This record gives sequence, structure tokens and C-alpha cells, in this order.
Amino acid sequence: WRVWVALTLIPVAALALYLTEGHPSLPAQPLAPRHAAAVQEDTRTDVLLTQLRAGLDRVAPTDPNYVRGYLLLGQAEAAREHYAAAAAAWHKALDQQFDPELAARTAEAQTRADGRVSADSAALFRRALDAAPKDAEWRMAAEQRIAESEHGQ
Repeated sequence: WRVWVALTLIPVAALALYLTEGHPSLPAQPLAPRHAAAVQEDTRTDVLLTQLRAGLDRVAPTDPNYVRGYLLLGQAEAAREHYAAAAAAWHKALDQQFDPELAARTAEAQTRADGRVSADSAALFRRALDAAPKDAEWRMAAEQRIAESEHGQ
């Protein structure tokens, strides 16, 4: 008899919960149109990033826009979770102008792309720590990544 009570109460409780907390007036939100919009947005972003890369190829490395452009490209790629591309872009910026925070970001992007802390990433983390202020917010994270590389994790 307990099974019958449970089988009766579960749908009643679900309906009561829906009526008190649900929003029956909201329209359905099918996945297909949202997915299509996301794909279209990705395509648009790919085109813009391709144009940015082409523009950066024409900028001299001594031009201040060179560093800014590669910083922007790296941020866009990291936001899309394209970590190898982000690290490559940030490396180009670092080659022209070293910044410890950017070096740490670059090393982290490399680590995420590789799935582990490589020797190059660990070296970049160390270089970033050597040049960073003692109160840098990312210092502990960089030290942890270096420890991971030393322990082979």
C-alpha cells in the first residue's frame, strides 16, 4: 500500500511544485534555434579573429599596436577556451614587452592546452614570479603550478 501512496503523491507533489514555483506563461525554449545562433556567433567570431590575425601580420613588432593586438587576440582565444592559440598570441606580445602577469597567464594557457605543466610552462611561471611584486594575486597559483611540474603531476 505504501508503493501506491508514493505513486500517487509524487505526481501530485510535482504538480503542486510546478504551480507554485513554475512559470507556465513562459514560452518554450527549444535547443535547436539557440544552438544555431551559437554556431553562427562562433562563425562570426572566427571571421573577426582571422581579420585580426591578418591585420597583426601587417603591423611592425615595434609598433605599440602590435602588443595590444596580440593581447586582445590572446584574450579572445582564451575566452573561447582555445588555450594553445591564446598562449601563442600572448607569447608574441611577451617577446616584445615582458610583463609578469601576462607571463603567468601565458604559462597557464600553455598548461591548459597541454593538459599538464610542461618544462616551458614551469620556466615561464618561474620567470613571472621572479619579476612579479610580492603581493601579486596570482603568485600562489603560479607557485602551485611549479610544484605540480616538479612532482610530475
